[in-house]
Amino acid sequence: MEEIRVAVLGNVDSAKSTLISTITNKILDDGRGLARSKIFKHKHEKETGRTSSISFRYMKINDKKYITFIDLAGHEKYFKTTIHGLNGGLADYAILLIGANMGVLRMTREHLGVIKALKIPFYIVLTKLDICPSNVLERTTNEITRLVERNFNKKVQFMDHKDVDISQKLEDLNINDEKSIKMFKLSNVTGEGLDFFRN
Repeated sequence: MEEIRVAVLGNVDSAKSTLISTITNKILDDGRGLARSKIFKHKHEKETGRTSSISFRYMKINDKKYITFIDLAGHEKYFKTTIHGLNGGLADYAILLIGANMGVLRMTREHLGVIKALKIPFYIVLTKLDICPSNVLERTTNEITRLVERNFNKKVQFMDHKDVDISQKLEDLNINDEKSIKMFKLSNVTGEGLDFFRN
C-alpha cells in the first residue's frame, strides 16, 4: 500500500488535533474539545487540551493508498518535538493551521521557516470560522497571504468550497499545481468547508 504522510503544524490552540479527529473520525467538534479528546494520548493533554507529543492517525483512501496524519505540538515549549516529528516523520506534505480568530503568530512564522528549510510542499488551513469576525478573518487571510507570497515566491490560491462541486475530481481543481500554495477555510464545529477539505 502507498502511504502519504501529512504533518499538521500550527500555533497552540489552532485546532490541529481537532482537525485530524474530525477528518479521520468523520465527526464534528462540539466547540469544547470533544473531537480532540478522541485522539489525545496523555492525561495532561486531555486536561490542558494541548498536544505535547507526536502522534499518528491513519485514514484509508482505498485498497492501495492511505494517509498518515502526524499530529505535532504547537506550543513553543515543545518546538524541538515538533521539528523532530516533522523531520523524523518523513512528511510528504504539511498542513499549516492558523486559527482565523488568532491571526499569524510567532510560532506560525517559525513553522513556515521549518517547512521552507525542509522543502516540504504544504497547504494552509484557516480554522475556527464559526467564532471569527469577518474583519479579523480578512486581516488573517491577508497577513498569511503576504507572508507566504513574499517567502515562497508563489501565489496563495483560496480553494472555496462554495464555488466547487464536492464530487469534482481533484485533478480538475489543479490541487497539486506547484505554482501556488492552496488555502482552505473551515470550521470543525459547524462543518463549513470540512467535507470539501477532507475530499
